[in-house]
Amino acid sequence: MWTQPLYERFTPVERAELDTGIGVYPNRALLKADLCAMGIDSPEMLARTVDVTHPLVRKHSHTGRSALLLNENWLKGIVGMDDDEARPYLESLYRQLDECPLRYEQ
Repeated sequence: MWTQPLYERFTPVERAELDTGIGVYPNRALLKADLCAMGIDSPEMLARTVDVTHPLVRKHSHTGRSALLLNENWLKGIVGMDDDEARPYLESLYRQLDECPLRYEQ
């Protein structure tokens, strides 16, 4: 989710921390859990699936304004943080996102 209004709520110090954050998307583990829940055993599919990382903050290609790039279903960690540290940090971002007004502009 593209979350410019939420990003702009943070202080400059908090933005600087977010700007350097790299999100962890453990695609293989998430796919394995989904396949297991459906009763599917597919080692071939798992072998083709890779975990990825993406910056937590992106700049809009036209406006140049920064925004958080969050996906509660897939983003599960932050590079350099252990799970016990990353989980509450991300949960806090998602809570704030729920409280943040979103708007669509063309």
